[in-house]
Amino acid sequence: MNSERRVESELRGDWLRANIEIPGTKPAEVLAAFYEADRLRQWWGGELISKPLEDGAYIVHFAQLGQTMRGKVTSHVPGELLTFTWAWDHEPDIQGLVVTVRAVPTADGAQLELEHGPYTEATRGGAQGHREGWEYFLPRLVDHLTQADLSTEG
Repeated sequence: MNSERRVESELRGDWLRANIEIPGTKPAEVLAAFYEADRLRQWWGGELISKPLEDGAYIVHFAQLGQTMRGKVTSHVPGELLTFTWAWDHEPDIQGLVVTVRAVPTADGAQLELEHGPYTEATRGGAQGHREGWEYFLPRLVDHLTQADLSTEG
């Protein structure tokens, strides 16, 4: 993975925010990587087992973890924005969270702007793990979208 791919992230208030530049990529391609099964598998490692833009369900199974996250698409503006809710199936008592992904055109590609939250007393303990997760996976997304080889990554 290219070490130059840097995620800017911060936990401010009840929300985690992360941003990353994606050169040579259109905003629509950035968003498609979150709802097209083949693309999602390449960078996130999960199996999208729903058709989010058709049925509204956002269900991703992570075989390596033996876990499934489940939610709903709550907003989609083609080429601009995707918002979905999610919660782990194995943690039914923990309130789900919201992820909003914005793709903003830049002079040489796109910038991904992600918001994840809102965190409450019950969910705040997971915020740092989510931050670390996005800091790991968003550079993989950039590499996928810019056609870098991910096959050597664990």
